[in-house]
This record gives sequence, structure tokens and C-alpha cells, in this order.
Amino acid sequence: MRSEFGKAVYNAHFRTNGYRTGENFRGVGRVMMVQNDILRARGFQPVILTGETDSTDRLRDHVVLLPSLAWYPRPVPSSGEVFNTLTQETGSAPILFHNHTNSKDNLGFSQAAANLVDASVRGERDPAVLWVHDIGNKERTLQEVHSIFPTESGARIAAISNIRLEQLQRLFAQFHDQGLVVPEYDMRVIPNPIELQFFQTDIADAPSSLESLAPRFTTFTETHHLPQTVEDANRVLFGEDKYVKFILNGIVARKKGTMEAINAVEAYANEYHPAALIITNTILTHRQNAPYFEELLTKLRSMSDSQRKNFKVIILGGVERKYMRWLYQQCDLQLAPFELEGFSFPPFEAALTGVSTAFAEDPAMLESTDGNGLTLPMTTWRSQPLLVARAINQYMGTAKEAADISALSTKAHNILHPDVIGTQLEEIITP
Repeated sequence: MRSEFGKAVYNAHFRTNGYRTGENFRGVGRVMMVQNDILRARGFQPVILTGETDSTDRLRDHVVLLPSLAWYPRPVPSSGEVFNTLTQETGSAPILFHNHTNSKDNLGFSQAAANLVDASVRGERDPAVLWVHDIGNKERTLQEVHSIFPTESGARIAAISNIRLEQLQRLFAQFHDQGLVVPEYDMRVIPNPIELQFFQTDIADAPSSLESLAPRFTTFTETHHLPQTVEDANRVLFGEDKYVKFILNGIVARKKGTMEAINAVEAYANEYHPAALIITNTILTHRQNAPYFEELLTKLRSMSDSQRKNFKVIILGGVERKYMRWLYQQCDLQLAPFELEGFSFPPFEAALTGVSTAFAEDPAMLESTDGNGLTLPMTTWRSQPLLVARAINQYMGTAKEAADISALSTKAHNILHPDVIGTQLEEIITP
């Protein structure tokens, strides 16, 4: 029988990204950590369960490593093994399974998550919820994908946006067309939270140096052989040189439009004024992204000295979270030519600091922002950087830009406030 509902809550994920004290951690890992902060403020005792992390030396509190949840475990555990491990670790406390639909080789984790959700529907444990960020599984058969979803009606599934919910519904329609049973799920949309405490204060914490802002900058630059120096970064961020500054708050990866942002800022610098692109996060280093990264490196290394004088790209490699408001405030515009987003939080963070965003017409970006920003087709970002630069120049400083900032700031408080997200979290984990 289910135990009396208590205060322990578990966030489970097969792999974390960037669990570092204070640092600008990314992706699903960031969402889980913010959810934990919100639940902790409400008196819960949240714990993150993960198989591996890319920052074991600086793990934050309340993270438990379980090898059976690892991304590429060898050998891959069965769903029964994962089920037993999770049950032993969590008892009957609520569990939120993040991104089980995109768990690569670990089919056992995905199937165990669905089985635990079914157990919660049958009253054998407190609620277990599937939390859908991305929908991957391209390498799996339709039958395998079907096996990672619950079999009980009323099973709880949270999607981070209406776009993701619609994708799920299309997937379920494919199941139905192949004669595969799809129960009536309890599906809800709960967006990714943001850390309002870092962005709604009047005075931003200011870093004393590049080292305090981005502690890994030097090591990061050397590891990836980047054509940038401490002097370059200091000149852009702390020097007296007057650059128009653009920020891309995301990883260096094709889906984040890094090359498109670089080309747009280069065109802006050539056409109007010396400019710099500041990229806050790290480089996606898996094998699929390696050719793209090499393409970026080739472009940056091919720049002449005269080009570097008027146009700079600074990849920080991770920023201390308490300084993100300050960093946004140093910039004139955020660029977000993202694709395949689920729910994008950078436009809200920027707006709360008085900065607007130029982004691609990605469906999830349009949903999350309601179109409040400079929107351009992805084809324009890809093939016509000069048109992007001209659109940016015409947009900055206008009444529309000010209205866009105000609209996104209001929406952030209305739907992403910890009180709002906290209420939604409590509802979905309560029996």
C-alpha cells in the first residue's frame, strides 16, 4: 500500500549537465536544480538522482549518483534492475522522470520510469511523473518507443510547452495507427522555471574580474584551442573599448544557431559599429557536434587582425549564476537563433534585465515569447546575415523593443514565478 504522503521528492535523469555550485549550468540539469530550489522553499526535501554528471568535482548538495541511470552504462541494465534500484533508493516518495523520452541507449531507464508511473496509478506508491523536455529515440523502433510509455489510464505526463504536448499527441497517433494501445493520460503543460532571484533585483552583483565571472575561461580556452585570449575578454567586458555587445546564452551547437549568430554580428560590425558576441556557455563536444565545432574554429581562426579589431567572439565556457544579471546588462541585445526548442528561458531572463531578444521563428520560441522580440525566419539567419544585421540595427532603441521587454517581463512573473511553478509542482506530485 502507498505510504502516507511525505516531504521527500526525487528528480531522476539518466545524465546531468553542469551541476556546479553557482555556475551557469544548462539544459535539463538546470531545470531540475531550479525545481529543487522551489520545492525546498516549500518545505520539501528534494533529491536529484542521476547516473553520471560532467562535474562530479563540484556537485551541489542533494545529488545522488546511481550507476544504473547512466547514459551509456555497460552492460545496459534491464528495466527490472532499474525499477528495483529506484524503488530501493526512493521508497514510495514522488519521482519526476526528466527526459525519459530521450535516454539514448538506456532503454531500461525509460521502461522502468513508465513502470513506476503505472505503479503510482495503481496506488502502490506516491505519484511518479514523466517530464518531457525533448522527444528523441530516432534509433528505436516504434514498438520500443511505445514500451517506454505507461500502460495505465490516468498516468501523469508533464510537457514543458504546448509544442512538446502536440508532438506527444502526434506520436500517440502513430501508435494508434499501428494498433498499439494508448491509454488516456493525465497530461499537463508546465514550463521550465527561471531563477527570478538573480534577475528581479534592482542592483546586480558585479564580478571583480574575468576569473570571478567565468572561472574556467582560461582552462576552457586552452582545452578547446580557441582563438581568444584573456586580454580579448577583458577588453570587451571590462575595458573602455566601445563595442556593441550581443549575448548568446546557450551552448555552442548547431541547434543553438551559433554560426548564424557569429555571422550576423560580423555583418553588423562590418556595416555599422565594432561589435562583440559573448557566448555564455560551453561547447557541446559529442561526436555529432564535432564537425560543426571544427567549422566554427576554422572560421574564427581565419579572421585577419583587422577583422579581429572590430569584431570579437568571446566564448566564456560557463558563468557564475549570480553574475548573469550583470552580464545581460552589459549587452545591447540577445541573439537566440535556436531550433527545436522545447521552452526557452533566455528571452525571459534578458527581459527582466532590460534586454530584448532577436530570435528565429522556431515554434517553441514563438510560443514561449508570444512573438515579443525581433523575429526572423531561420532561412534568413542562415543565408542572409547582412539582412539580420540591418534588422537588428533598425530594431534596437525603438518603442517596439521597449514594449517587447515589458511584455516578456510581465509574462515571466505571471507564468514562471516560483509561486506559480511551485503550485503546479505540488499538484502533480500530490496523490
